[in-house]
Amino acid sequence: MIITKKNIPYYIEFVGPSGVGKSILQKEVLRIREPDINWLTPEEFIKLENVTVNDEIFNSTFQEIIKSKINKVLAHDLTSTNHLKVLSFLYRNITSVALVHHYNKNYKVLFEEGLFHNFGDSLFDLHQTNYKEFDDIISNRAIVFCTAKPETIANQILERNRLFSILQPFHEFKNFSELVEYQKGYLREVDRHIGLLRQKKVPILQINTSDNLQKNAIKVNGFINNLGQEKT
Repeated sequence: MIITKKNIPYYIEFVGPSGVGKSILQKEVLRIREPDINWLTPEEFIKLENVTVNDEIFNSTFQEIIKSKINKVLAHDLTSTNHLKVLSFLYRNITSVALVHHYNKNYKVLFEEGLFHNFGDSLFDLHQTNYKEFDDIISNRAIVFCTAKPETIANQILERNRLFSILQPFHEFKNFSELVEYQKGYLREVDRHIGLLRQKKVPILQINTSDNLQKNAIKVNGFINNLGQEKT
């Protein structure tokens, strides 16, 4: 494949409830990506640039976001094992995000789950306390906002658990009605976040994951390809 450098780093990520279909959409976007590409996955970037993890990648802004998120996770009524599972996942995720953010100078990078999706609540707390750091960290970022009806998401969560025994800690011990209410609350919070990002002129593509998968993937690819053109 031929990789096109843009000389303007861009960070794109999928945002939406767990179970909405982000992973399936990301895989389809990757499948139909053209051979002459102008974006990478984090894994492709790390392999291409041969970068490694070190303490330098976690600047003061990332440190603040991490500290806030740890406190939020521990405040949830989860078992100790699930607290550890969530924190371990978040560490892997923020490490990938920080690594790409620190070293990327030339590429568009597409995250299946990135800073906004997993650390959105802490990121928006940062907006309340230090809007300059917030503005700095959202620069050259874009969002693919994946959404669907709460009932659809709840059904998909239960079906995924039935077929693959996959259930997020925050979904455990919830029946269908409880999952619907949980998704409604999550979507209200994300809508507030998306509203602020729109005010900040962050490019956002909203996708209904109940629509045709291939058509949605084509929309996402077009969205990514057009990013940054006004700056070049």
